[in-house]
Amino acid sequence: MSLAIPLVLLGAALVISALVYIAYLTGRTLKMPDVARPCCAACRYPVEGLTSLHCPECGSDLRAVGILTPAIRRPLGPWLAIILWSLLLPIPSLVITRVLTSTVVPARTQREHVWNLGLLTPPAQVIEMVANSDRLVWPLGEGSGPDAALAADRADRLAFRIVHTGRFLAPPGAVLRVDFDAGQWWTERQPKRRPLTELDEAAMLKFLEENSAAPREESPARSKAAGALCGFIHTATDGQRSGPALHSLLSRAPVADHFSVTQNRMSSVSGPMPVTLLCFTAFWILLWLGGCVLLHRRFNLTTS
Repeated sequence: MSLAIPLVLLGAALVISALVYIAYLTGRTLKMPDVARPCCAACRYPVEGLTSLHCPECGSDLRAVGILTPAIRRPLGPWLAIILWSLLLPIPSLVITRVLTSTVVPARTQREHVWNLGLLTPPAQVIEMVANSDRLVWPLGEGSGPDAALAADRADRLAFRIVHTGRFLAPPGAVLRVDFDAGQWWTERQPKRRPLTELDEAAMLKFLEENSAAPREESPARSKAAGALCGFIHTATDGQRSGPALHSLLSRAPVADHFSVTQNRMSSVSGPMPVTLLCFTAFWILLWLGGCVLLHRRFNLTTS
């Protein structure tokens, strides 16, 4: 609504301006004096077929006072036609672009789900888990409907960021990332990507212990919590990656046995891709330039 109102106001202003301008030109410049046949401009005496340059009625020099001709409509000048073309073209261009981008052109949908996972095993840790999805959704055809909406919500990537370790903030770089499409995982401290099959309980436990405020010590409960996170990731890899599916996996055993789970937020951004808008803009600019060239050539041919 915030974008539609200014567009409507702009379109209305352009239409009103164009109509007022056309009415003004029609009344002031487009219409010649209304006479039935050529006559003297001083007394309006008919001078058609006259061999002299003076009016027989009033004696005025016709070269000085002029001769009125029957009412004719002057053709629009090239610059006036270009101005009117420039005023009226934005209205259909905005409407057509809006219709195509909402019914035909695919939209880029980006969604983000955020959960806070509080580790119940001491020393306590708070992990922020972020699930991101980036999809192209077709408004019509096979890419529309509930299945398309579910596919657009399917997470492409997961990020586990430790934000608190007990009463202290986590050290920088305490992030583990998972890329489902590439089948890889890595950490900020060790950016070398490794196959997702290598993300096991030992690797997750090492990540948790490296970013813990307490000295590293063996803890069966912490090992099980790491195993629960690994099981969650591999279950999500098998296809349960939508926002509701991820929340359901987090809310039940084994993850819920070792973490307190709260969903922090969910955000979604959808709209045409920038390249699509650039293509539409380029098309309308080229159409406007082509119309200006054609109008200029037409009026030059008419007046020559």
